[in-house]
Amino acid sequence: MKNPSNKTPTYHLSTWMTDLGNTLNNLKLHQLTLPSTHNAGMDKKGIGGPVEGWIACQNDTFPFQIAQGARVFDLRVNARVFNGTLYGFDFFHGPFSSNRSVLGLIKDCNAFFKNDYNTKKHELIILQFQEFKNFRPSDYERLLTQLTQGFSGTGSSTKILPRAASDLTIRDIRSRYAGHNIIIASDKFGSHSDVWNDISHEWIGHDIPSEQELDIFIDQKTQETNQSKLWSLQSVRYKKLYGPLDISDYINKKFKPDAQALINSNIINVDFIENSSIVPYCISVNLYKVERLIDKDTRLNPPYMMNSGMADGAPIS
Repeated sequence: MKNPSNKTPTYHLSTWMTDLGNTLNNLKLHQLTLPSTHNAGMDKKGIGGPVEGWIACQNDTFPFQIAQGARVFDLRVNARVFNGTLYGFDFFHGPFSSNRSVLGLIKDCNAFFKNDYNTKKHELIILQFQEFKNFRPSDYERLLTQLTQGFSGTGSSTKILPRAASDLTIRDIRSRYAGHNIIIASDKFGSHSDVWNDISHEWIGHDIPSEQELDIFIDQKTQETNQSKLWSLQSVRYKKLYGPLDISDYINKKFKPDAQALINSNIINVDFIENSSIVPYCISVNLYKVERLIDKDTRLNPPYMMNSGMADGAPIS
């Protein structure tokens, strides 16, 4: 494999897609490996009381997750309906909701892009709407209206990348849809032009697998890499009577830069994202995929690691 270490830029976790410049141009989104936060709206700062341990899947807020390099949010939305009146949309895990709302998510995403947009102009944030609770038929339209109005491009808001861009290369997205940084994916909004097809989600099927069971499941799901659309892999474990486990050591081992599981994944959905190296590992394997595409050679060496950090942490060697 060619070693471009002398010509590749350093990157910050918060702006890695932009910092890589034109490097990713020839890939499509479903060919990338993207870091995702499982139950993104259920963080410890948005939940209080004794239920925190069972339901919180992230440590910190949406802005924090974005700054740590997450580019996909796994979202489960609850419609707050009382006596037939809709009061808004928040996020849930099991029977509990957090203090995070869809309006807050929209505000946080817009605030991220508003601050020095030129350094973030090529970041893409995918909102994967995974589950819906207490929704009446009309509430799906109300939620979509909230999203399209919030990401309309007016004022200081960013724009939605439309469904028409779903099979374009990164180069074409950047050239044809400058200023469009938000992707909405769900099967609940019909064939709306602003909504991408639902992202297929691979889950082991129960909350408390052993590490060995999770290992086998991930190996099965990442044997091949011939998907032609976005798909996500849930890589989490729970403990009975407690909740989500911090399996960062396992994530670092299973998705190390030369691992089949990393190379053949598209979206990797994890808890407590900043505790593992999943983001720099995803970046590393994306650069490997670029080289593989250029060389047209499947017998390549393992991917290299770029220098990372500065404001976002220590360099990766």
